[in-house]
Amino acid sequence: EIGDHTWNWDVGAYVNNNDLLKVGHGDFSLLATRNALGPSFLDPATGRVTCGTPASPIPYGTAPGSCVPWNPFIPAGTTGAYSLSDPAVQTYLFPYSHDTGTVRSVDYSANLTGAVFTLPAGDLNVAAGYEHRDESGSFVPDALKQSNMSTDLASGPTGGKYKVDEFYLEVDVPVLKDMFLARELSFNVAGRYSKYDTFGNTTNGKFSLTWRPIDDLLVRANYA
Repeated sequence: EIGDHTWNWDVGAYVNNNDLLKVGHGDFSLLATRNALGPSFLDPATGRVTCGTPASPIPYGTAPGSCVPWNPFIPAGTTGAYSLSDPAVQTYLFPYSHDTGTVRSVDYSANLTGAVFTLPAGDLNVAAGYEHRDESGSFVPDALKQSNMSTDLASGPTGGKYKVDEFYLEVDVPVLKDMFLARELSFNVAGRYSKYDTFGNTTNGKFSLTWRPIDDLLVRANYA
């Protein structure tokens, strides 16, 4: 309480961290596809088709350094070894991708509101405050996407951050009240100044008008 008027103040802060893990599946590994469709031979020792050549075979399997041959001429939907319905072929050709990312927000603010003095139509109210925001984020796609070795969209790591300090002031002015064709007439003026560490400063304003000529009609207008 200051005189006959009430003032309110508040301060607040928060820190917010978001971690992202995006798992994808269903895109070809171009490296695996190249091996699976490359030279192959029937290994008499195992009775199985093996990637590579008899002089330089590639071990059968889905582990790194291994290969599972794929016969693309087997009709779609047909089951059997070396077809696209073969679980071993699917595991080898369609690896899981893992994209990671993080977003961090730090914010603290202080606000003050209250009535400065009383006019014939009511209190002239003022609100003022300050806010600081620190935003940062990064995104790291899977190594297959970074190396353009997948049928998924190729992409690279990205990241960025910025800081901003903001000040605002708002004034609410009652002009007329309980008069002919002016049951209520008031206007509001507000402005915000923002200082970014990335591109500079910006000031933004707003003007609004509230007019109630009769009890059953309210007109609002805004310019910003």
